[in-house]
Amino acid sequence: MQQSRHKQDLFFGASGPFRGSFSLRFANAHEVARATFFLGGFVVLTGAFTLQIAGVDPSLPRQFSDGSMLSQIITATIYLVSLMLFARTSQPFVIVVRAWPIFLLPAMAFASALWAPDAELTIRRSFALLGTILFALALGSSYTLKDTIRFVLRALILVMLLSMIWATAFPEAGVHQASDALEPIHAGRWRGVFSHKNSLGAVAGFTLGMLALYGRLVTKSPFLRAAAIAAATICLTFAGSGTGFVTALNLILIGILMQLVIRTPLDLRLAVLLLFTAIVALFFSFADSAVALALEALGKSPDLTGRTLYWNYVLSFMGQHWLMGYGYFSGFLSIGATIASITSLDLGSTHNGYLDIIVSFGLVGLVVLIFYLCWLIFQGTRLLLASNAPSLETTFPICVVFHAIQLNVVESGFLAANSLWPLLMALAATMLVRVNNSAAGNAARYGRHRRPNLGPVKVEA
Repeated sequence: MQQSRHKQDLFFGASGPFRGSFSLRFANAHEVARATFFLGGFVVLTGAFTLQIAGVDPSLPRQFSDGSMLSQIITATIYLVSLMLFARTSQPFVIVVRAWPIFLLPAMAFASALWAPDAELTIRRSFALLGTILFALALGSSYTLKDTIRFVLRALILVMLLSMIWATAFPEAGVHQASDALEPIHAGRWRGVFSHKNSLGAVAGFTLGMLALYGRLVTKSPFLRAAAIAAATICLTFAGSGTGFVTALNLILIGILMQLVIRTPLDLRLAVLLLFTAIVALFFSFADSAVALALEALGKSPDLTGRTLYWNYVLSFMGQHWLMGYGYFSGFLSIGATIASITSLDLGSTHNGYLDIIVSFGLVGLVVLIFYLCWLIFQGTRLLLASNAPSLETTFPICVVFHAIQLNVVESGFLAANSLWPLLMALAATMLVRVNNSAAGNAARYGRHRRPNLGPVKVEA
C-alpha cells in the first residue's frame, strides 16, 4: 500500500511529470477512464484516422457520401458516452440553456433534410455535427478553463506525434502518393493521420500557434515545449499547407493582441479591444498588396489555388435557392457533382465556411451564423472584462472564435462534422458560459460595486 502511494506521488505529486490540479484527477480509475475517453475522442473528432478506420485505399476512387460502418459505430459510441458524461456534470441543464446558440446550426442541418436532395444522408451527417457539439459540451463541462486548455493542447501534441510516426513508418498512408485517386498533384506531401495535407497543415498550424501562446500551461519545461513546437513545425512544413502557415501566424497575432488587452487597466480595456479590432479591420480592407506578397511567399496563386474560381461556379448554381439553400451536406454534393461533370474540377467542398452556410441554408443560415458569431464574441468580451486581473487562459476562447472567423474564409469549417473547428467553437462557447456564469454568481453574491483594498480579483472556471 505504501509502495503504491509512493508510485502515485512519484507521477502525480508536486515534482512528478503529471503534476498540477489537472493531473490530480488521475488518482482513481474513474478519472483515468474519463480522461482516456476524452483524449481518444478528441483525436478521432479532429478528423484523424479517417482513412484507417474506414479502411479506405487512397488509390481507389471514393464518393464523399460513402460511409463506413466501423467509423459510424465508433463515432456514435463517442457521441453516446459524451452525452452520458455531460448529464453527470454539475448543472447540465443550465449550461444547455445558457449555451443554446451552439445548437442553431445542427438544428438547421436537421431541418434542411426537408428540402435536401438526399434526406437520409443529410440526417446522418446532421447527427455527426450534433455529436461533435455534444462531445465539446461534455469536455468543457468536465474540467476548469485552464485544465481544458491543457487537455486540448496535449491531445493536439499527440496528434502531431502520431502524424510524424505515420508519415515516416507508414508512408503509403501518411504521405500523399502519385497513385492517389484524389489530387495526386500533392504527392510527397505529408497527410499524417489525416486524409489530406490541408487537414494536417491546418491542425498543425493551430497547434503551433496555441503552443506559442499557451505552451506554459502544458509544461514548465522549456525543453518539452520546444520539442512539442518542433513536432508541430515539422508536420506543418512537410504538409506544405499555406493555410497552416497563415493559421499559425494569425493565431499568434490574435493571441498577442488579446494578451495586451488583458494587461490594460479595466476601465480602458473595452476601448483598447475596439481599437485593435478597428485596426485589424482597416488593415484587411487596404492590404491587397500585402496579401498578394504573402500568397506569393507561401507559393499560392492570387486565386487561392483555384478557390475563387470555384466559388463563382458554386454561386452561379444558387438560382432559386438563395433563401434556404440546398440542404446540409447532400446539397453541396449535388452542386459539386454537376460542376465536376462540366469543368472536371472537384474540390470536395466549397473551401469557404460562409459559402458552405449559404449553399446549405441560404441567406437565412448566414444570418443565423452571424448571430452565433456575435454571441460568441460578446461572451468572450465579457470574460475579458470580468476581472481586474484576468489570467492568460481567459484569452483562449475569444482567440478560438476570431481564428475560426478567419480560417473559414479559405476552408469549410463551420459545418464540418467530426472535425476540429466546430468542436473548438462549441468548446469555447461551453467554457465561456461556465466561467461567465461563475463570475456573474460571484458578482451577485459579493455585490457589483467596487470594494476598497480587496486587491485583484481572478475569475476561476
